[in-house]
Amino acid sequence: MKQYLIFSLGIILLFSCKKAEVDCVDTNYTYNADAQTIISKNCNVSGCHNSGSSNGDFTSYAKLKPYLDNGKFNERVFVIGDMPKNRLITFKNKSILQCWMENSYKEN
Repeated sequence: MKQYLIFSLGIILLFSCKKAEVDCVDTNYTYNADAQTIISKNCNVSGCHNSGSSNGDFTSYAKLKPYLDNGKFNERVFVIGDMPKNRLITFKNKSILQCWMENSYKEN
């Protein structure tokens, strides 16, 4: 009986967990107001994407923009999901970046 109860609870938990979806309608995130701080705290640490980095320089909008335009930022952060490396980005911050990108990653 105990195993049946544990199994049943496991099944309920498995099917009750939904992947949180981000609603970007009516959002107006910009690089200067929102994304810059997140990128600075998560990408410009430990020399990963600092000035002159061979991994790409994300210290300004102008230097980050080529990676936005060619899709590499989106690919590594959202598709592959291996960036930011060795950093745990919060769901809220990742949602802000996602909405910022879906709304044409505006600077101001």
